[in-house]
Amino acid sequence: MKFITKIINNTIETGIGQSIIAFAAWGYSFFLVVVVLYYAVISLIKLISGNKN
Repeated sequence: MKFITKIINNTIETGIGQSIIAFAAWGYSFFLVVVVLYYAVISLIKLISGNKN
C-alpha cells in the first residue's frame, strides 16, 4: 500500500511540472503564430494597397 501511495504521489508531482512546461510551450507557440499572422496581414495590406516600402 505504501508503494502504491508513493507511485501516485510521484506521478502527481511530475505531472504538475510537466503540465506547467507543456502549457508554457503551447503559450509560446500560440504567441509565435499570432505574431506571424499579424505580419502576414500587414504585408498583404501593403501589397494590395501598392505601398511597397
